Formats: sequence, structure tokens, C-alpha cells
Amino acid sequence: MIFHNFLQKYLQPGGHLEASDNSLIEAAQREIFEETGLKNFKLDDWCLLNQAPILIDTHKIPANEKKNEAEHFHHDFMFIFHSDDSDINLQIEEVSSFNWVNVQEIIKNNPHITRALNKIDGLNKLKN
Repeated sequence: MIFHNFLQKYLQPGGHLEASDNSLIEAAQREIFEETGLKNFKLDDWCLLNQAPILIDTHKIPANEKKNEAEHFHHDFMFIFHSDDSDINLQIEEVSSFNWVNVQEIIKNNPHITRALNKIDGLNKLKN
């Protein structure tokens, strides 16, 4: 999880789709690299096979005068990536800290991510 400076809370890496992105997956990969510096990560097999996010979540983002952005809604397309890499190099303009977090901690504090993790668990049970 990364600490988002504007929102003042820990979130998964993410951001906006850019004109240069050819897909949502490519945008997610770019955001991971930009915000964490991670280079070695892999899209989860389920997301890769289905070319789909594990969860789509919509929530309100407060106005940001510094960016001249009005209050608006974000539509998060959440993909699961795996990495054994631990060489983090934060994009300090937007994020100021990171924390490897136990899944139980995520479930306790982030109900929308809990839905994604429960979905993954259910999908993994279908594979076995």
C-alpha cells in the first residue's frame, strides 16, 4: 500500500488513464511503476486470461485546488499483480510512504478491497 499525500491515507497504487495507454492493464502497469518504481511484477493469471479487472469500484474524490480539479467520481478498475521485488522507489510528489500490508489488515480497513480479495479467493477455489 502507498500513502497518498493528497488523500492522506494508504491505498493501492493507481491513477488515471492517459492518452498514451493502450489498455486499462497497461495503465495499471504504468501507475505501479510510476508510484513505486517496481519493475518486476506480473499480472495475476485470472486477470490475464480474462483480460479483466478483479473489481470495478466507484467512489467520490474530493476537490483538489492545487490540481484545479473539482470534486468528481473515480471508477477504479482493480487488477491483481504479483511481485517478489522489494526495491521500492516512491514518486514523492504524490506518495510519501509505503507499507507491505498483511491481507487481514487490508480486509479490516478497506471494504471495497475486501470484495476483490473475496472474489479472488472464490475464483481460486473454482480452479482447485
